[in-house]
Amino acid sequence: MATKMMHNDFAEQGVKFYAIHPGWMLTPQGCAGAEEGTWPEQHPDDSARVLVDMAEGEPREGLYYDIEGKEWQW
Repeated sequence: MATKMMHNDFAEQGVKFYAIHPGWMLTPQGCAGAEEGTWPEQHPDDSARVLVDMAEGEPREGLYYDIEGKEWQW
């Protein structure tokens, strides 16, 4: 909801806001309780690269995306 509110408040100035689900990452918290061998292969650096690419890329129409750049519905 915060993303939608900021989008509405700043739309006239051309500022875009996105909410992005970073996915399951290989971190101490992300692997807590998971069985060895089932840990994710995605590292935080991978997610950060995608986030920067999205921020620096062309504006998108939607507000909600997964880490692969696929739009999620509100």
